[in-house]
Amino acid sequence: MNEALLQNAWRLQQAGQLMDAARVYSDILRANPRNFDALFQLANIHLTNKRFADAERLYSVAAKINAELPELFYNHGCALHSLGRYQEALTAYAHALARKPNYVEARNNRGTVLLAMKRYPEALACFERVLAERPDLWVVHNNRGTAFLGMLRREEAIASANAVLAQNPRDPQALYNRGAALMMAGQREEALDHFNRALQANPHFADALTYRGIALAVMGRNEEALADYHRALSIKPGDIEILYNRATSLWVLRAYEEATSDLERVLAIDPNYKYARGTLVQTRLQCSDWHDLDAHEAKISADLAAGTLTLNPLANITISDSPASLLKSAQLWVANECAPHDKPVWKGERYDHERIRLAYVSGDFRRHAVAQLAAGLFEQHDRSTSRSSLANACW
Repeated sequence: MNEALLQNAWRLQQAGQLMDAARVYSDILRANPRNFDALFQLANIHLTNKRFADAERLYSVAAKINAELPELFYNHGCALHSLGRYQEALTAYAHALARKPNYVEARNNRGTVLLAMKRYPEALACFERVLAERPDLWVVHNNRGTAFLGMLRREEAIASANAVLAQNPRDPQALYNRGAALMMAGQREEALDHFNRALQANPHFADALTYRGIALAVMGRNEEALADYHRALSIKPGDIEILYNRATSLWVLRAYEEATSDLERVLAIDPNYKYARGTLVQTRLQCSDWHDLDAHEAKISADLAAGTLTLNPLANITISDSPASLLKSAQLWVANECAPHDKPVWKGERYDHERIRLAYVSGDFRRHAVAQLAAGLFEQHDRSTSRSSLANACW
């Protein structure tokens, strides 16, 4: 009886009639809860329908009955990955690979989980191994490029993207990866063009919308950046990185109450999300909102002592007059945000002139406290021994 029902359910499943197939598999399991085929196929239907928790539960039960099927562990890993249970997903993919060492899909997916965990060198090793066997898998070239981006190896990220674009000039992930690498190199206009092309190929590409928003914000086009963040959040509601980036643009546009709302959502998801707490304190102060300020200041002080990226140095000035605290926040900022240049700016050249040449560089040579406080410095400048010039840098 079960065999006939299983064959009927399989025919329905193959015909795309998934709800009808699921009902038949459920009937089988009511009569025999340990029927492996019914458990496995019903789990597969749930996975297809993105009911990941239901799929994961059934795969766990099925694995206790038959632990030899590589596809079971692969699919279980997919469900766990989608649920954000990354360590368990890695274990599931490892079981699949133990039973089928050349299972390229499992090894690639293991790499994508490692990407999500920001374990970039391990992810890269997975992708390199897959490509050694299947160099024609362009999605893996893209994943490899993403690993290079995570490791800040932009030239190799560009090379990976170029390999894909040579085959498909409209590949959105390769365009995105190349754009991200160009942003690292400070080539903002070129990066923006790549994000635009990625979105032409896939208008619902949330990561491209987000990074285009970041590029626009860096270029001072925060209203346009906000539009991209809004669209990205409609695709990935509650995404913590998009929320934080939107908050920073709202801050620049002086929409402090809206920025405060986004930052509170960020900290509700991750109380230690980098710089969020310090930025929240700033936005609340701008709204004359002093509630919980002492608690936030105490948390920030403890975070700084622990080396946590809790606020940037300029934000710290607004809440602390401690030299040690200000120094610590500046040291953390430099260590984490100012990567060493791969080539030294000064190569040992010597310049000799009759008079010392000085340049005063600032982004604030205008109606600003810096310019007002520096006036006395310029007045005391001894032009008999040195030449000077002013430069208004845009930072």
